[in-house]
Amino acid sequence: MKLTIDLKNYEPGNPVSERTAARGIIRRGEDCLMIFSKYGDYKFPGGGMENGESLEETLIREVKEETGYQVIKGSIRKYGQVLERRKGEGSSILEMDSHYYVCDIREEAGECPWAAREAKVMELMIEKDS
Repeated sequence: MKLTIDLKNYEPGNPVSERTAARGIIRRGEDCLMIFSKYGDYKFPGGGMENGESLEETLIREVKEETGYQVIKGSIRKYGQVLERRKGEGSSILEMDSHYYVCDIREEAGECPWAAREAKVMELMIEKDS
């Protein structure tokens, strides 16, 4: 599955900045692990690829940094891709190519080095519809 989202909130012809990210869809039963971002929204944990990393390595690193949980490498399964095109910093256009993976995590969370700065971690629960 591949989705394209174009907000068209930018000036055509401006410079384009490209970013590739990996995000984890992590479930336990009916519950999902999500983070509350510094922008006030909830999202699947993950983030941008660093030079020399594979998408799986990015996923494992980013989930650990943002939540403290360790992704079980053998559980990673491709789910889909979202290409987002929107206004970036300054006058640039941001093209964010996010790859989503379904994966499992080890039971206990470890240290979460970026949580205080980047996002607060939600427990592995989203309110269930009663």
